[in-house]
Amino acid sequence: MKSLIPLLSIALPVVGGVYWFLNPGRGPMEDVDPNEKAYVEQIDGRIVLHVKGSGYEMGFQQGALLRDHVVKATTGFEQLLGSFQLETGVPRVLLETALDLVYRLCERHIPERYRREMEGLADGSGADLKTIRRAQVVSVVTERGCSAFAVFGKATKDGKVYHGRNFDWVTDAGLQKMAVLILYEPDGQGNRIKT
Repeated sequence: MKSLIPLLSIALPVVGGVYWFLNPGRGPMEDVDPNEKAYVEQIDGRIVLHVKGSGYEMGFQQGALLRDHVVKATTGFEQLLGSFQLETGVPRVLLETALDLVYRLCERHIPERYRREMEGLADGSGADLKTIRRAQVVSVVTERGCSAFAVFGKATKDGKVYHGRNFDWVTDAGLQKMAVLILYEPDGQGNRIKT
């Protein structure tokens, strides 16, 4: 038993430090009325969400007003992790831990307004914040990423806006069915990207 004490005195702080590192803190929950500054409309069969306010408010508005979409999207992402586990044999806990590590390594490069938006999205929808964070960084370590472009004004022959996007994801989870156009109107408080 005495030989275990030195080992535990080293192992416990290491395990505690790893746990702390992989479970970053978050900002405070805020009282947000999702209908005060935001609304959803359908245009030509497409969902268009208008959000306004701080990063947290806009995330909360999205989560509350499109709760079903957020839950389906996070469930679909979880299914993709399950499929990857079956394909590779890598235990689920290792996949999740790897994505948590990637998030922590990327976190200092993610502006606070976006971190707060993820927190608001989780709080407004009831979805798991860690799952939302993992989904945001999965394209850092896989080929799963999307590309988009928009051109308008002098960049086009007729001055109109043209937008294109590809969906470089496996379609088995149905994430492509969760597409929403979100129009952001940030309030300017903490919304500028600092270089």
